[in-house]
Amino acid sequence: MDKEKTKDRIRFIQEFLKAKGFGLQFVCSLDNLAYLTGVRPLAIERLTLLSIPQEGKPHLIVPKLSEQEFLHLSSLFDLLVWEDGQDPVVLVQGELKRLSPGLPLAADRGTPGYLILALAKNLPLGLILFNEDSIKPLRQIKSREEVELLKASGAIADEVLKEVREFAKPGMSELEVASLMITEIMRRGAVADPSIPIVASGSHSAVPHHQTGPRKLQVGEPLLIDFGCVFQGYHSDVTRTFFLGEPSEEFQRVYQIVKEAQAKALSLIRPGIPLGSLDEAAREHIKKSGYGEYFIHRLGHGLGMEIHEEPYVYSGNSTLAEAGMCFSVEPGIYLPGRFGVRIEDCVVVQEEGPLLLTHFPK
Repeated sequence: MDKEKTKDRIRFIQEFLKAKGFGLQFVCSLDNLAYLTGVRPLAIERLTLLSIPQEGKPHLIVPKLSEQEFLHLSSLFDLLVWEDGQDPVVLVQGELKRLSPGLPLAADRGTPGYLILALAKNLPLGLILFNEDSIKPLRQIKSREEVELLKASGAIADEVLKEVREFAKPGMSELEVASLMITEIMRRGAVADPSIPIVASGSHSAVPHHQTGPRKLQVGEPLLIDFGCVFQGYHSDVTRTFFLGEPSEEFQRVYQIVKEAQAKALSLIRPGIPLGSLDEAAREHIKKSGYGEYFIHRLGHGLGMEIHEEPYVYSGNSTLAEAGMCFSVEPGIYLPGRFGVRIEDCVVVQEEGPLLLTHFPK
């Protein structure tokens, strides 16, 4: 990642800390660390922590085995390296010396509980606040470079969906389909998100977050595919619902309702519109069509370095869409024990309307 971009992001956080009266910002979330440093630490038990003061050089506390990954950042951060057998909490407690008396510490959601309890021995719990509002505004609005990575990730997902239509056949198990999808993702230089693919056949398609399993695909039933990939740190997310064989009239009717609901929401996307109104538009269409009780989740979630992140698109959310925001639009109808239909695409808000990140036919 460009060092100037890192400097700008750190500068924004420091200005936020001054304005809001926080003395320090602790960053432990792997995604936040990757966003601010360009390095995503391995998800292990060893502590990596970025400590950002109101002024001065941030400190980066890293385990010895990760030191080489961060050495190129030594001009931006002071590296505090700890080895196995040492207690990194001692280093973190040392950071409190940079905290002006009476000012609270902001800790992001990745900060482990054991660390908070240890810090509470030196700092009143009332001055330790779970807060990452200094980071959220940055991550919510994607830069031009981030949008390009999101587009590339979406393009890979589109290509894999084309392969799915070719190789997903009756008699294969959901797990077989998922494993082939993962192979296709990796062949294209990306990795699969660990929580998906969701491959839901038959009545499993009525379970929004079905856990892919050994069930065999069969003729005369739907196949719901929800998946994405991670390309250079940025996710894609897309859902399509197919039918193996000749679809019933009811399936076609439900599919068309969901497709229309998504189109209505997409047509409204522009800077300044409340995010909740997008959910309400799609939900109202499904309700008027007689299936309102079967649309059981929000319309969408943010997308970026995480598969689910801010902003969230749900009824009543008064947050205004801004250019650069990225989120999913994924209405669905789920008839328990029978079948479900969901159609999902992610978009980036632009002045001229939504930029679709996936384009596989619906």
